[in-house]
Amino acid sequence: MKNTLILLIDFEGEPELQDQNYLNSRYVALLNILQDRKIDREKCIIVFNTYNDISDTFHNIDNEWKKIDNPQLRKLVKYAWLEKWSVYNMVKETNAGYIDIDIETFIKAMKQKRPEFDIEPNKANIIIGGTETAGCILSNKKLGALNWSKRGYNTSIYLPLCAEVSALGNTWYEKQQGAFANFWSEIQNHDPKDYKLLNILSDFTQIREQLPFSDVKIKPL
Repeated sequence: MKNTLILLIDFEGEPELQDQNYLNSRYVALLNILQDRKIDREKCIIVFNTYNDISDTFHNIDNEWKKIDNPQLRKLVKYAWLEKWSVYNMVKETNAGYIDIDIETFIKAMKQKRPEFDIEPNKANIIIGGTETAGCILSNKKLGALNWSKRGYNTSIYLPLCAEVSALGNTWYEKQQGAFANFWSEIQNHDPKDYKLLNILSDFTQIREQLPFSDVKIKPL
């Protein structure tokens, strides 16, 4: 059974510019994954490319989740910790999102953070969510789904974990429609072999096929 890396790109989004109910739906989608106690925590990890954290003056904080500035995200990551998930971030490597790191840099950093977790193409599935489905999530960032797919990884964009900001539209529903149009236009610019391993998933029953499960439920802290 393969490992699974859940990569969340710019997951906080732009709360001041986005409808809160719309953003909350992503937290619910992530919570649905975290709540499943049969997902193998040794073979599935969660990584944020960045999030806003508290000032370095709080460097002595004992748990990483306590450094997260956004209270909703902080609560969610705390919940993940209680449910024995391993949650990592690339805040330092990406300079809080201002450096667009590539996959090689990401893997090198993860080997330091979690040496035993194999992220080779034949050993790991990649599940991606975040902000801007047709942009950063797909290919605008070097960690985008299309770039993993090109490297031979079985890669999935999980739509319930995605949200839009810049797509045109007067409502959030219209923005999602616009994002899909942008997504398709971008895909057509690439050779079909580039997205042969790219999946677009829309519900939890589909994502379960990409997750490693154990016969035994974990016991939370």
